[in-house]
Amino acid sequence: MENLRRSKNFWGSNFRRRDPFLSILCATTSLALTTRGFQLYSLSFLAMGFNIFGSAFFTALSNGVISAAIAFLRTLLFQTAAIFILPLFLGLDGIWLAVTAAELLTLAVTALFLTTQRRRYGYGG
Repeated sequence: MENLRRSKNFWGSNFRRRDPFLSILCATTSLALTTRGFQLYSLSFLAMGFNIFGSAFFTALSNGVISAAIAFLRTLLFQTAAIFILPLFLGLDGIWLAVTAAELLTLAVTALFLTTQRRRYGYGG
């Protein structure tokens, strides 16, 4: 739960205080585009920690297949698919939301693995 609280706080602070950070890195003409992109991309931080934890968790349990599946899905398969599909429906926002979509899809897979492997490893009561 601590991870969720920190992700939510990080996302909230970035959503509210975006201009001071981005104005250092961006020219005035691209600030609006970058601000919008950062708002959309920062949504991915809410699910990212859980997916990283899930991959590390199964690595610690010596289940490299599940760990690799989670890592592969979140970094390659789902992101690539989202980059090609989302812009067709959302335009430029689809590019920014591709990572968020990939993380949310991977979160569902991670939750599935955590629930199906519970009996095998004896965690969670």
